[in-house]
Amino acid sequence: MATLTSTKIKDTYAGLIKTNNNTAISATNQYLTDGQGNVSPLSIGTSNIGIGTTSTSYKLDVSGTGRFTSTLNVGQKLTSNGDVTLSTAGGGADSGAKLTWDMSVYGGASNSHIASIKANSYATGVNQNALDFFVGDFNNNANVGTSKMRITSSGWVGIGTTSPTSKLQVTGLPSYADNATALAGGLTVGAFYHTAGVLKVVV
Repeated sequence: MATLTSTKIKDTYAGLIKTNNNTAISATNQYLTDGQGNVSPLSIGTSNIGIGTTSTSYKLDVSGTGRFTSTLNVGQKLTSNGDVTLSTAGGGADSGAKLTWDMSVYGGASNSHIASIKANSYATGVNQNALDFFVGDFNNNANVGTSKMRITSSGWVGIGTTSPTSKLQVTGLPSYADNATALAGGLTVGAFYHTAGVLKVVV
């Protein structure tokens, strides 16, 4: 039987998966390569797996963007909490990570943002940490627009404003002379409006 040399193995088994430095798996992550020496973005160690990195601090450490095309389950029922942490690279005013929902609009934009939630560090207008809520217009070409509601670290809530000065501040309410005029204008029972700055509710 002919003996296969290392060169022969490399040439014959192009699909052979091995560590890039040809040593055993250890605590230090190593990229995987094939028999032709092509390096994959996947690195493995005895404890962690990395994608795009060999410097792993978690069971799965990914450097770069990722996508899940189906459900992502975090935690285990009755066993562990499914905590999710969003970190930000910056530390200045208005820096913060955001969570965004998007979709491809049929016959329109391929990446329209439906809504977004962003945590702001030392947000402009209130000089506090704040949580901003955005809702984008239909077919918005990935522009979710401006914040529709803000909650500050003092517990103040602003609707229509990002600079609330009390526990609840609402701007942009419609103005009507009275209840009947408000109903005729399209408001329904329970809707708020104002008359010359006086807050009222439709009954």
